[in-house]
Amino acid sequence: MGRGKIVLIILFFLVIIVLPINLSATMSTTIEGVVYDKETEKPKKKHGKDKRKDQKRILNNKKGCKVNFKRIKWKFKMKGAFDSRVVVHKDIIYFTSRDKYFYALNSKTGKLVWKYKSGGSGYDSVPIISEGIIYMGSCNVYAFDLKGMKKIWEHEMRYESRIIGIRGNNLYVLGDGKVFVLDKRTGRKIWTYPEEGVNYAAIYKDMLFVSISISSGDFFAYDLKNRKMKWKFEVYEVEKVKKRNSCRGYSCSIGTTPVFWEGKVYVGSLNNNIYVLKAETGEFIWKYKVDSSVDSIIAKDGFIYMGSKLGYIYSLNAETGKLMWKIKNGNWDIDLSFVCDNKLYYGGQDDGYIYIYDVKTGKELLKYRVSKRGISSRLMVYEGVMYFGSWDNYIYAVE
Repeated sequence: MGRGKIVLIILFFLVIIVLPINLSATMSTTIEGVVYDKETEKPKKKHGKDKRKDQKRILNNKKGCKVNFKRIKWKFKMKGAFDSRVVVHKDIIYFTSRDKYFYALNSKTGKLVWKYKSGGSGYDSVPIISEGIIYMGSCNVYAFDLKGMKKIWEHEMRYESRIIGIRGNNLYVLGDGKVFVLDKRTGRKIWTYPEEGVNYAAIYKDMLFVSISISSGDFFAYDLKNRKMKWKFEVYEVEKVKKRNSCRGYSCSIGTTPVFWEGKVYVGSLNNNIYVLKAETGEFIWKYKVDSSVDSIIAKDGFIYMGSKLGYIYSLNAETGKLMWKIKNGNWDIDLSFVCDNKLYYGGQDDGYIYIYDVKTGKELLKYRVSKRGISSRLMVYEGVMYFGSWDNYIYAVE
């Protein structure tokens, strides 16, 4: 047999046998598998119990956060703005929109993979993925099987709901001004925490932290195991004001989602202060006053980054509260996105620019504009592409 015939036979074998295997493997990954960051890539189990610290919503990846900002890779039009944050799952991005739909798009092409009409706008509600199921909030709370996006259950609420996190089989949801605990398998309500008027909530270790939207600035911590209150902090007491409903002309109410670093909890108040407490005991450590109410906080690598209502960005030492730098941005209501590779990322709600700052100095490294309308969501980077929403009702992918 000649060499030419042998080569032809080998090529025929590769086309018939190997190629279909590779194609089927590629097709099977469309909506299967969950992407976690390195800390939680594989659930750590001990004595049969899942010891994973927490399910992740915004995910790191092998390419880090580097984006070249050369072009718009794609954009997708909706009937309402997207104003929360996307979740990535095997090259599919999931998000909620103000047009009362849930969406799933191919992250490479922007092609619609799936959408579902929900009962509410999905305002500031970020989906969360756990064990092959995606949980999404709008007015009601939903659970979908990622393999076929079939609805598993729906739990009715009166107003907008936000997913807080998962511990074991418990799904924690903020909605109707309360924190609910649902069975993640069935959607059945297990428990309702007693506080009403809850505006922000977060889970850290084995504790639930909630703040109440009243002007005294009440902030609580609960033990997740026994559901009992561990401590209560009141802003007005720290400020030493006589009336619970006043902090020297400002509301004492907490105005940010709690963030955590090295056993400390950081919250911003409408009275222009950030407060730092010991997470375990609620003991007051220090506070720092800024130019206006605190709109967002990020804790990363020993530093705190804050955005204010009047457009300032601050960097503080997370341990001492010492000011590292302060800059003025042209936007109002600064909602910072994330810190990665020693860079701070922010999307301008008013001017539509993407800003990147050096975390050490506050120096502006990039100012890049995609839409003439403001950026409506937090930025997210996956595999060298940045995803975000705009008030022009598009979601963009920039590379």
